[in-house]
Amino acid sequence: SGLDPVTPAPAVSLAQRGVRDPFVLYLGRIDPNKGCGDLVQHFMRFKADEPGPARLVMAGPASMPIPDHPDIVPLGFVDEATRAALLS
Repeated sequence: SGLDPVTPAPAVSLAQRGVRDPFVLYLGRIDPNKGCGDLVQHFMRFKADEPGPARLVMAGPASMPIPDHPDIVPLGFVDEATRAALLS
């Protein structure tokens, strides 16, 4: 078997998707059974107590409503290049 050389992923602009530093990343299926409802509630309480630039970025298919909040960025399903940019 052979291996294909790794081709660098194209540059992804996270800013165009509403993502800016600093942020907390949740990556995966957005589901209340995975604790996402609690995560959102805790984050909103944190922001009420500690206003600042931090955002919660949620990347993945959602099976629950995500509140409309200026510091919560729902991205939905993301491609591999965007996923790699978020993780870096």
